[in-house]
Amino acid sequence: MLKSAVELLGGLFFGALVLLIGFCAVGSVVAALRAVSRAANGTEGFPRTLLVRPGRVGHPMNPARKA
Repeated sequence: MLKSAVELLGGLFFGALVLLIGFCAVGSVVAALRAVSRAANGTEGFPRTLLVRPGRVGHPMNPARKA
C-alpha cells in the first residue's frame, strides 16, 4: 500500500515537472517571437511619442521633422 502511494506521488511529481518544463519552453518561445515581431515593427524601446516634441518644429534634435 505504501509502495503504491509512493509510486503514485512520484508519477504525479514527474508529470508536473514535465508540464512545468514544457510550459517554460513554450513561454520562452512565445516571448522571443513577440520580441522579434516587435523589433520588426519598429516599436522596441520607448514609444516614438516620447522622443518627439511636437511644439519644436524644425529643431535639429527633433527626428520627426526636417529643418
